[in-house]
Amino acid sequence: MIMKKNQVKSILYTIVFGFSFLFFADPTICKATSHPSTDKDEKTLAEDFFKDENYLKALPLYVHLYEENPKKTIYAFRAGICYLYKGDEKQKSIEYFEKILKDAPKTEDLYLYLGRAYHLNERFDDALTYLQKYLDQKPSQEKKQMAELLIDNCKNAKEMVQTPLIVNIQNLGPSVNTKNSEYGPVISSDESVLIYTYRGERSTGGLMDYDGNPSIFGDYYEDIFISYKVGGNWLTPESIGDHINTKGHDAAIALSDDGQQLFIFKSTPEDGGDIYISKLEGDIWSMPEKLKGDINTKYWEGSCSLSSDGKTLYFASERPGGLGKRDIYVAKLQANGSWGDVKNLGPAINTKYNDDAPFIHPDGKMLHFSSEGHKSIGRSDIFRAELMPDGSWSDPVNLGYPINSTEDDRYYVLSADGKRGYYSSGKAGGYGDQDIYVVDPGFAARKIALAMITGAVTLDDKPTKADIKVSDVTNKKDIGNYSSNTSTGKYLINLPTGINYDLTYKVEGVDEQKRNLNTASVDSFMNASISVKFYTKEFAEKLKQDSIAKAKAVVPTMNNDSTLSYDDIVKKYGSYTMDDLAFRVQIAAYEMAQNFQTGPVSKLGKIEKQKYQDGITRFTIGGEFKTLNEADNLKKAVRAAGVTDAFVLCFYKGQRISIKSLFASLK
Repeated sequence: MIMKKNQVKSILYTIVFGFSFLFFADPTICKATSHPSTDKDEKTLAEDFFKDENYLKALPLYVHLYEENPKKTIYAFRAGICYLYKGDEKQKSIEYFEKILKDAPKTEDLYLYLGRAYHLNERFDDALTYLQKYLDQKPSQEKKQMAELLIDNCKNAKEMVQTPLIVNIQNLGPSVNTKNSEYGPVISSDESVLIYTYRGERSTGGLMDYDGNPSIFGDYYEDIFISYKVGGNWLTPESIGDHINTKGHDAAIALSDDGQQLFIFKSTPEDGGDIYISKLEGDIWSMPEKLKGDINTKYWEGSCSLSSDGKTLYFASERPGGLGKRDIYVAKLQANGSWGDVKNLGPAINTKYNDDAPFIHPDGKMLHFSSEGHKSIGRSDIFRAELMPDGSWSDPVNLGYPINSTEDDRYYVLSADGKRGYYSSGKAGGYGDQDIYVVDPGFAARKIALAMITGAVTLDDKPTKADIKVSDVTNKKDIGNYSSNTSTGKYLINLPTGINYDLTYKVEGVDEQKRNLNTASVDSFMNASISVKFYTKEFAEKLKQDSIAKAKAVVPTMNNDSTLSYDDIVKKYGSYTMDDLAFRVQIAAYEMAQNFQTGPVSKLGKIEKQKYQDGITRFTIGGEFKTLNEADNLKKAVRAAGVTDAFVLCFYKGQRISIKSLFASLK
């Protein structure tokens, strides 16, 4: 990908302060200059890097220049600026600025930079002192605005540091984070998949300049990496694939709840940076395609979040007409598959500063985002707002200290249950420029009312793709359409609680199946596991014959039991078990399922229903049992409660078989 210098803008560009002034630029952008060469002297090379805001490369040059020329305070001044962005060494910026304060106190903007250094290092009272002195010097309007914002940051920080949150923040560690930059984490809502953006030695193309050419003075471009959680630990991340990672900027910005749709930032010579989508087809991610519709413009669009039903996309854009340089917008999925009806979220969310990195929780009500405005304690902070019943947004709340710091804190995503939040930060103590962190609890302000349904769909005991339709039983309306993965058969659906749902599973070549999930009385997070097995007629018959043959082989003592009654079978074989053999207690069967009344029997166990191919809906209670004795004991209790026609069903590998036939056929 060939990119002109003025068109290169990575997603990590968003980890900059709101203003375009040199003071607030962030070197983690690592801007790659196209003009330094090895025949330039050290001073010229340092100035080139500094002019291109590539402070980390300029830093060692200025440090050496100052050591060789201690009377040249400009070298010390610029070294101090560079140290503002040196992670664990940012405190050295104070040493340089304080030396200049002693040797050359009239250096232009010294008080501003010294105030910034004190603020970054959490010396807020010292910062306030020098920032006020700076304002007394009557600086330009732009720099006055910078100083005033820093003063607000310091005041906010002083307040929040006094009342820190009781949370556990953990760096994801060396399995994920390196000495380079890892940022922008996105997760599936069950936390089984982590995808993020990486810049370092493993980046495609290596060190490159603005034109995408190899250069020892260049930098690494963005790539997307993926990791899976196994046994509570994240596996060593790998590149997501060469067809997604190019020599240009490729950054992960959002992942659908089920981990099947990945939203990607790409920058090309024709735009300021656009949003693309890649879909997981089996175990392969498809070639990214630019989003259709009105989301992408010739301006920068570089972060987004998809609602659980896939019909709403929140995104950030620098298009004209916003309240600040970068605002958060919302778009709706149109009937033709494009995105339209784009609207600015308004002044409740957006400020005159940069507002970015939206994340809508699977419950559809909780929006996390990053902002330099509102009540930030420095650079970008993470905020939360709630969607109100009337469609308005509540006042954003700062997530607080120590989640937010004086550094950039961005890209906050939350697990479905709210127990863990993931975000990236340049805070002290990390492995590199930006690291990925997990915070526990991720959200504790209220209960999260959400049903996360997970499971797998199989056809003839092999994973298969299924179309899954979710509908509201009570209000007789469709909720959404989903699908299982073609390779694994797995699916994940997040739904609001308080509703009685029907889930209809369709697999080509066999009759559809329906499952019910009634969350009408649920007001908190629940994780429901629903796996659905489909069988062709031929395979089902084979299973039946195999089960009989296996039973014959395992229990040869059952000879000549063809005359045994049900009670005799329970007495003689009630404790018998076999793999894939299960028993259920049926309590009712209706053509009109809505006529069924649970009555007092509901106290004996959970009632489930399933509609069979004969059109009859059958109701069972208590789930599955491994032995006939267990099922028979529940049957007796159910009959005692008034359901006198309750009886026991027998299933092998999900297929119903007759209890008498099973035992009577054994010769």
